[in-house]
Amino acid sequence: MKLAKVTLLAATIMITASVTTDVVFAQCSMCKTALVNSAEGQRLASGFNSGILFLLCVPFMIAGTIALLIFNAQRRVRPVA
Repeated sequence: MKLAKVTLLAATIMITASVTTDVVFAQCSMCKTALVNSAEGQRLASGFNSGILFLLCVPFMIAGTIALLIFNAQRRVRPVA
């Protein structure tokens, strides 16, 4: 039950940070500049930046989940003194 609360809290923080911060959407300045300056790229820029955020967040979420599982497993193994 506690793991579910921690996971929900972490997901809420990530979603809030990515939605409310404009700086987050300017990930790769060179790529964004190239897209925005072309006529075709203007309509693709928003989706491109969202794709960058998705590709950036997934590995950190996986690593965080693995670290949390290891932490909880280590905490259960320790005997109570």
